[in-house]
Amino acid sequence: MNKFFIVLLSIVAATVSGQALAGITTIQALSFGNYVVANNNSVQTVTVSLSGNVTASSGLLEITPTAQQGIYDIDGLTPNAVIASVDVTALGPMRGVNISNEFTLGSFTTNHTNADPSGVARVTIGGTASTTGNGLGYPDQTYTATVEVQINYL
Repeated sequence: MNKFFIVLLSIVAATVSGQALAGITTIQALSFGNYVVANNNSVQTVTVSLSGNVTASSGLLEITPTAQQGIYDIDGLTPNAVIASVDVTALGPMRGVNISNEFTLGSFTTNHTNADPSGVARVTIGGTASTTGNGLGYPDQTYTATVEVQINYL
């Protein structure tokens, strides 16, 4: 079984490490949207499904409906390779420039195609972002994270 490790920086750009080289094209970046954390006395969550449906806890007030699932094309695979699995791991929390409260990423879901004759496979990613629930506020800023995507193919 072959493996590709792809690291999505800020859930937007990517670098590749591991046994083989591949490229990644962001078709649509994974985004959890724009929210005001109105209540952080308990953990609040926003979940983006593979189809782009969004659910958020009552303590999160949506500013603009910008949440969306991530869609990425992975190239450099063996032509017609069969993708056995795709694993997504957050390499840390989502943080802003002014480090304060952060969001935990998890419950990732994936869907993928097998590689086509040119060695390109499409991966769709959904997941959940959770507040700390520590009662402290979240400053108005952009929060980003690094996510590793491991593609196992035959």
